[in-house]
Amino acid sequence: MRSTFPRCVQNDAEAVITDIRKAAIVAVAYRYDIKSNLWAQLPNMPSAAVAAPSPAMVVNQLVMIPGGDDGKQLTVSLEKHSGFSRNIQVFDVNTERWSSTFGVDTPRVTVPLVQKKNVWFLCSGEEKPGIRSPEIWQVKLY
Repeated sequence: MRSTFPRCVQNDAEAVITDIRKAAIVAVAYRYDIKSNLWAQLPNMPSAAVAAPSPAMVVNQLVMIPGGDDGKQLTVSLEKHSGFSRNIQVFDVNTERWSSTFGVDTPRVTVPLVQKKNVWFLCSGEEKPGIRSPEIWQVKLY
């Protein structure tokens, strides 16, 4: 199984979020400290977010991951797949705690997330496995 993982850089550390192990998706996150060259596991996420838009959105010490594949439909046929997670998972860098909220109108995976000032753009991406969208969405958080 090959996939992409959402990531971000914050406070001289890079976070790589979610992992795939033996065809199962697990909700883990890791931080790589650039200065010490060491990896550390973060608290588990509320749910997995494989192939979520990347890099993750970062605002005021909050790392936000919109959507992604939570692994709940791994055994569902492509015809019956209902799409990807609509949750936004938020990691507070200061408290090192996760929270999750419902809020993605058009969940996408395998999509770049591009920031320009205080607006993020989702350019294309898959809305269901193997079904790419030509749409471009914008997210404005502040």
